[in-house]
Amino acid sequence: MLRSFSEEERDMDVLREQMSREEKIEDGQHLLQQRVAHLHLRIIHMEDDGNCQFRAISHELYGHQRWHHTVRQTCVNYLISNTEKYSFFVGSDDEWNSYIVKMSQTKTWGDELTLRAAAEAYNCTIHVTTTEKQNWLLHYYGAEGDSDTVRALFLAYISPIHYNVVCPIDMSLK
Repeated sequence: MLRSFSEEERDMDVLREQMSREEKIEDGQHLLQQRVAHLHLRIIHMEDDGNCQFRAISHELYGHQRWHHTVRQTCVNYLISNTEKYSFFVGSDDEWNSYIVKMSQTKTWGDELTLRAAAEAYNCTIHVTTTEKQNWLLHYYGAEGDSDTVRALFLAYISPIHYNVVCPIDMSLK
């Protein structure tokens, strides 16, 4: 008997719930690879040292991940300058101050707030392809909104641990 697509999806959801964290990450990497291949993209791997989100943004902005410290500082400065806009996502004044101190330190993982801050500080659109089953394509818009003249950055996120860059496959190599 043939099973419906939705039945297979439910069965896969049950299997995913039973997976270890490492198995879920591996499953997510496989799914991400399928998604980028379907879009005719490839993954450029960032160093895995806790700075990967900032490395990926640096790579997209400056052509190399080595400027991640500058990107981090720009994001943190932007968050500080826009405390009234962002602090309520974190909590009390003390929690916000602790967040800023922590986020200022190298090897602290970036999060959604730092993605939003980067998009706005650099006035760019950041597109993130994720390993999530739903909402797997995210967009963070800069101060000018979704404009054709705004620079676009393309990241890949292996939930919940790592950011890379995605770029077109060089068809001339095939």
